[in-house]
Amino acid sequence: MSMKFAIIESQNPIDIFYGRNESSSLLSSLRIFGNQALILHAKSGNDFSVACDYLSSSDSNHCLDGEEANPIFVHISSHGNNSGIAFGKDFMDWKAIAEDISKIAENKNYMGKVCLSISSCGSGSNKIHKEIEKNLTSSSRIEYIFSIPGEKIGWDEALVAWILLYYNISQGKLDRSHIQKSLKRTYNGTGVLIKYNRYDNKEEKYLSWSPRDK
Repeated sequence: MSMKFAIIESQNPIDIFYGRNESSSLLSSLRIFGNQALILHAKSGNDFSVACDYLSSSDSNHCLDGEEANPIFVHISSHGNNSGIAFGKDFMDWKAIAEDISKIAENKNYMGKVCLSISSCGSGSNKIHKEIEKNLTSSSRIEYIFSIPGEKIGWDEALVAWILLYYNISQGKLDRSHIQKSLKRTYNGTGVLIKYNRYDNKEEKYLSWSPRDK
């Protein structure tokens, strides 16, 4: 299944000196898998908000036939912790990030579902799903929120894990069984644990799951 990936990356200047980034390798891999992908750089909190506003203008009328309702993954690559994410000198808490990301899901001109991936060292215990729940409507729902538990992970480890996860997800649809199978394959192949928070219609809240859960 062809999917769309919007990579929002915020590197510290030192990362750029050392050539550390996820976006370029991730972009190339995603396109090889047959997906569409773009990169938006955020050097400040305002840049991040502008990027989300821009993505919220997506219009299914401009898609190729048959791809009007394909999902959009918003992949945030930055530094952060369990309280939020840094964009340059600005630190945004999960409430602020949830408000910006929700704009993309609220866009009535795009028919596809919206998923979120947080690639930020030390942010695996984030509570962004709780912030989204507070003002949740059917139009502001983020279907899946992916993140890596734990405090430390190398750039190379994270990159390989995200590439493998997206390859696996691209082989099917966004149903729970396929997503869980994709997470298991990624964990078995890389040793990197990625969890999700999935919105459950019956429970009317986000439920958490990882490959280590029984």
